[in-house]
Amino acid sequence: MEARRTIRGDLTATYGLSKTDREFNLLFRDTRNINAVVFTLTVPILDWGRHAREVEGAEARLRQARYFAEQEDLMIEQEITELVRKVESAADRVEILNKAKEVARRAYDITLARFRVGNVTSNELTQAQDRLTNAQLNALEALLEYRVNLADLMRRTFYDFEKKKPVNLDEWLDDLNFN
Repeated sequence: MEARRTIRGDLTATYGLSKTDREFNLLFRDTRNINAVVFTLTVPILDWGRHAREVEGAEARLRQARYFAEQEDLMIEQEITELVRKVESAADRVEILNKAKEVARRAYDITLARFRVGNVTSNELTQAQDRLTNAQLNALEALLEYRVNLADLMRRTFYDFEKKKPVNLDEWLDDLNFN
């Protein structure tokens, strides 16, 4: 843009036949056959603020690009923060549901022992077994959710939080048996 505000000179020279030559009929056979020297001088006198507006426009586009880059960085940071929160929440849920599974296991064992001595009915034993099965399924679903969230976090950050090291793509593919 600064080049538009400087004085510029161009010199062009050609040698050949001209229209004033004796062989005028040969003029159109080879149009490059012309004698000429042209000097063009460009002097900007007044640009009516055009250059300043172009500079302001370029600066505004640069500010806008920086703003969009900052917004993109913030959005990525928020997504990663949300994923970390999901992983932590899922880990807490796994821990709680594993404890609930152990409680259900103990309750079932007690109910089974009482059933064997005749203190409870088969209906109560079935209910205890259902509670144990539901507790095991809930713990398994929580573990699955934790693993999926952890894998998503690793996929987006290329960092293995369990091994506490960056992900090596070749090793990762080998682990998945893709190679």
